[in-house]
Amino acid sequence: MRSTIAALAAVTLALSALPAAAQGCLSLAYVAGTQVVDDSTIVAALKNKGYVKIALQGQCNDLKRRNAFAYATSLEKLCPGDQISPLGAGQRCGVAAITPMSRDEGRALEAMR
Repeated sequence: MRSTIAALAAVTLALSALPAAAQGCLSLAYVAGTQVVDDSTIVAALKNKGYVKIALQGQCNDLKRRNAFAYATSLEKLCPGDQISPLGAGQRCGVAAITPMSRDEGRALEAMR
């Protein structure tokens, strides 16, 4: 329980350390890897053992099937309103929200693949 609380606190701290205009953004330097859960949800595992959920604006066709995506950003962080694209699909999908998750929630979503 303490490790879950500590991991969630570290993720919250990483997100809250950003300027007010950038709240809810995810610094890409903290990301250890990602897992596509379905066509509207991506889980990012963080280097500090925490997790964040990246919710997309609606369905992003072929994201789950391709299980890979690309993004372009000059700020080295992913924020709500940014776009991702399933590799090879030619479609762009908007990021709706980026929210911290507990370690148990992150592992459960990763297992849904």
